[in-house]
Amino acid sequence: MVDPNLIESTIDPALRPAFERAVDAILDDPKAALRLKVLRATRRLMAVKGLDVSMDDVAVAAGIGRRTLFRHFDSRDALVAEALSSALDWYDERISRSNPADRPLTDWIADLALLNMEVQMDAGRGLWQLAATPDHELAPELAKVNVRRRANRRTSTVSIARAIWERAGGHGSCPQVIVDATAIAMSSFTTRSMTEDFGRDATSVAQSIGSMLAALVASEAKRPAPAPRKARH
Repeated sequence: MVDPNLIESTIDPALRPAFERAVDAILDDPKAALRLKVLRATRRLMAVKGLDVSMDDVAVAAGIGRRTLFRHFDSRDALVAEALSSALDWYDERISRSNPADRPLTDWIADLALLNMEVQMDAGRGLWQLAATPDHELAPELAKVNVRRRANRRTSTVSIARAIWERAGGHGSCPQVIVDATAIAMSSFTTRSMTEDFGRDATSVAQSIGSMLAALVASEAKRPAPAPRKARH
């Protein structure tokens, strides 16, 4: 059995009160505890098997009966959609906590890239299938999650690119080339290609991303600002 004190020791002290309230709420609500257990089992299954997990698979993994599962989730698609949505929440929370602080730019980008890759690898096959499948080929519940995934990705990419640009001392709006490079570097398909096709470990890939993006932003920051357009009379 895992020592609860060990778990608490790994939590940011600033987040501990919220963590304890969340745990207490779950412990006081057996239904919430069961849903959490099922969603965790579903995410783990999807990481390996992709989106085609069955209710029987989830019931076995969660250690509950199939009938119990259907009492808490209307359908397989509803369950998979909720599991994917909770994974997106987890991703957003972890990425938003990354802070440049006083870290050298290259190191901060590498740390952020590594965190991004680790979360994507944890999500595994399910995330890659969702990202690769057109909405019209997905069940309505999953298509809705995919819409949210794309919107979140665009928002987080722009936010990260702007943070890199500002951290490097760039002035004005963040150049589109930096946004594009950030989108490519932080893509789940980049993660899969580099780790599986090229057999690279995540840490070394993250370091390369840090070096490349830092070099690009330094180059862009040295470019002279475009001359203001003359007003027409």
